[in-house]
Amino acid sequence: MKIMYCLDGHQELARAICESRQIIYGEYEQRLFPDGEYYFRNLSNVEDADVWLLCSLNQPNSKFIKIIFMAEMIRQQGAKRVGLVSPYLGYMRQDAVFNQGEINTAQIFASAITKYIDKLITVDPHLHRILDLNEIYNIPAIALSAAETVASWIKANVSQPYIIGPDSESEQWVKVIAKSLDCGYQVQSKIRRGDYDVSISALSKVSEHVTPILFDDIISSGKTMLGLVEQFKEQPCKAPICICTHALFNESTYKELINAGASVVYSTNTIKHFSNHINLAKLIASELHFNDC
Repeated sequence: MKIMYCLDGHQELARAICESRQIIYGEYEQRLFPDGEYYFRNLSNVEDADVWLLCSLNQPNSKFIKIIFMAEMIRQQGAKRVGLVSPYLGYMRQDAVFNQGEINTAQIFASAITKYIDKLITVDPHLHRILDLNEIYNIPAIALSAAETVASWIKANVSQPYIIGPDSESEQWVKVIAKSLDCGYQVQSKIRRGDYDVSISALSKVSEHVTPILFDDIISSGKTMLGLVEQFKEQPCKAPICICTHALFNESTYKELINAGASVVYSTNTIKHFSNHINLAKLIASELHFNDC
């Protein structure tokens, strides 16, 4: 028996995953005491079950406490194994000590998670100096890629696409998408001086016959994507479509991208967001097993 609990309010994704693999959708009660402490009560039978917790770790601090309490509660009530599906994995930014007095939060967070979880599944984690999640997680940690699913969506919805990545980090996904679509691509270079101070190298000429797809794994402040969108004012092609895996941007950033010339800004549903347009439920569901534990 498999059960999934949704801890982050993204019931649409959780129910889609459950329906695709005949997984029971777990029910529980949650509320806050007047002093802000959590109360939890499980309403589903988890005896001898494989249980999955769905919780994207954007805004991760309060969610981490939920994961601990839920994992321990259902384990104490007889669950056989407990896995965490975190389509967006937080605390990957500070993956080294850069200045005296800092800590490696990626390493510490991984150590804390693995005390309560038997397997981790995520999508396109933001890896820099850590090349594989299993360098810091001592449980099976699976990093799925949204690239092929994004490519399938583009194939079904966009004619004559041309894929553009804003920086060298995006090339790993841009190449896969372009190869899957058998279309051209280019990747720019980026100079980041701060969270809101970014410059993008000049675009090569883009054919007027193609639809530019600007892809990056994350849109947060939007400054990287904005620097790319603004260059299309000098291009003869159609207005660009912006796509990202993880949508961390707000409505103000969305409006800024649209006003700069983007036709639409879409994301996958790793994080519940108004821009969600590409469904990763089947991709995630394909890995819901404990064969490697």
